[in-house]
Parts: sequence; structure tokens; C-alpha cells
Amino acid sequence: MKRINLISSASWKGQRFWKTRLTIIVALFIFSFIARSFWQVSAVSRYKEKVSKGEKVFAEMQSRAVALENEIEQIQKERNEKNKDTICLQNRLFFLKQVKENGVKWAPILTELGKIIPQQVWMKKISLTDMLITLKGSGFNNNAISEFMVALEDNSYFQNTSFNYTQKAKGDSKIINFELTTSLEMR
Repeated sequence: MKRINLISSASWKGQRFWKTRLTIIVALFIFSFIARSFWQVSAVSRYKEKVSKGEKVFAEMQSRAVALENEIEQIQKERNEKNKDTICLQNRLFFLKQVKENGVKWAPILTELGKIIPQQVWMKKISLTDMLITLKGSGFNNNAISEFMVALEDNSYFQNTSFNYTQKAKGDSKIINFELTTSLEMR
């Protein structure tokens, strides 16, 4: 039996052409797929580098932010201390203005206090508010504190002396802390 070729030789050449073209198309597709894969891999690695750089920058920014927060806290503490100092100075200035307006002369008042204070009593703080003197001090016994209170009442600079409190000093049972208030009589 003899084989008969029903397909002409021209069509064989076309199939060969298509086979060659198909091979080229498949090869180009595979090449473009591989090239795209390499491009994606390089793009991903570039992205990872950018992300790591961004994370480093972010970490630096966070550490800087923490440092700035610490500086802000320090500045606020300093500002609060300065505000306290300012308030204290304003209170002192107010006191001095009040003394100037009321004409209080401290030298004779302190001289009189020095004369009448018993030996066993000493002053820790003297304050003036609206012509009312608050005397805080300590003594070795209640009798000396009472003598001081009577002496204040008998003095012409002081009137209406009142007793606020006494208490034993911490750690030393021989010392008694006290507070007295008296009105200042202007001369």
C-alpha cells in the first residue's frame, strides 16, 4: 500500500511556518515571564531595602521623640520651679508694699521682741498678714512659752495675743514647737 499525501506540500510549509512561529511565540512568552519574574524579584528586594531604611529612620525618629519628650518634661519642671519662685517673689513684693503702705517699722518691733523673749524660747518664723503677726518658734518648756505670751500681751506693740498650738518636736522630747498670733499695734 502506497501512502497518499492529501495535504499539499505548500500547506506543509505553512504548518512548518506555524510550528516555527508558535515555538518563537512560546519562547518569547517564557522569556518575558522569566524577565518579569526577575524584575519582580528585584522590585521586591528594592522595596525591602526601602522598608528597612524607613524602619531605621522611624526608629531614629522615635528615639528622638522620646528624647524630646524628656527635654519637654525637664523644661516643664524648670518652668514650674520658676513659677513657684515667681509666686514667692510676688508674695514678698506684696508683703513689702503692704509694709510700706502700713508704715511698719521692723527695727523697733524686733528690738521689743528681743527684749521680751525668754532665754529658753527662740523664734523660727515671723510673718505679717494684715497687721496680724504669726510667731512660730520652739522652747524647752511650756512655762517659758507662757511667759513669752504674757510678755507679748503686756507690751505696747502687741495686742490680742492668742495661742494656736504646741507640740513636741520630732526626735527630741525636750523641745516644744509653738505658734502664737498677735495684732501689731502701730505707734
